[in-house]
Amino acid sequence: MEPIRALFIVGLIGLAIGVGLLLAWWLIAAPQAVLLRFLHGLFFGVGMLLFVTGGFLALCCGMVYVLNFYAQPRAAAKAAK
Repeated sequence: MEPIRALFIVGLIGLAIGVGLLLAWWLIAAPQAVLLRFLHGLFFGVGMLLFVTGGFLALCCGMVYVLNFYAQPRAAAKAAK
């Protein structure tokens, strides 16, 4: 179950970084300089990519991780009988 836990943590980290980049994108507002326009587009693209993929990864792996976490005591109790 360790790989699922690691993927869940990576998904949460990706989600958090994506939210941070989208917040930075929102705070830049409507840039006038060429470099700021480039960063504006870059922050939006990378932020959305990380937000969507990290959220999906955390959602899918999180469900498996939580279900396995609650199923382990039942499996241990069945094996003890």
